Amino acid sequence: MSVRIILYGRLKEGMTGAWNDLAARMTAVAKDEEGTIGYKWYVGADGSFINEDVYTDEAAFLAHIGAATESGQLDEFVGNSELAGVWALDPVNDEMKEALGGFGAVHYGMIAGF
Repeated sequence: MSVRIILYGRLKEGMTGAWNDLAARMTAVAKDEEGTIGYKWYVGADGSFINEDVYTDEAAFLAHIGAATESGQLDEFVGNSELAGVWALDPVNDEMKEALGGFGAVHYGMIAGF
């Protein structure tokens, strides 16, 4: 079963250009990461954003976070935005919960669907 992460928040004042550049760079890297199924950025006219990630499994997500941390892109993401929330959709193991803990992630377990 794949892992889906949804982040949402607001861009900091004057960060639209930097954000668009960061999103493009992060997408280019994620596209070549093994286990990344989908990686999408959305920005509203009001400066709000949504980032939707889909990975084959927890290991692929953790590899993505590790690469984003190593490259400094995670710090850039945090510096350019005000993160309002993170939703992690099952399956979410303890290591993922720890990696997302600092972001106040809410974890959801699927009860029905395909």
